[in-house]
Amino acid sequence: MMNYTEQEIKALDRKFEHPDEVVICPRCGGQLEYQSRNGSCIVKCETNGCLRDAIRGI
Repeated sequence: MMNYTEQEIKALDRKFEHPDEVVICPRCGGQLEYQSRNGSCIVKCETNGCLRDAIRGI
């Protein structure tokens, strides 16, 4: 993971754990989006270049 603050990491984790919940990006105020494909999932901010993290399946 990049150099994210604890608050940013918590927001990303919250969206991974609750994909249907509205989670606001602590960095820019945009909404975090959840996408799932082929055994992996991505959480990213709706603002390009902001927060983003991915989990890849085995």
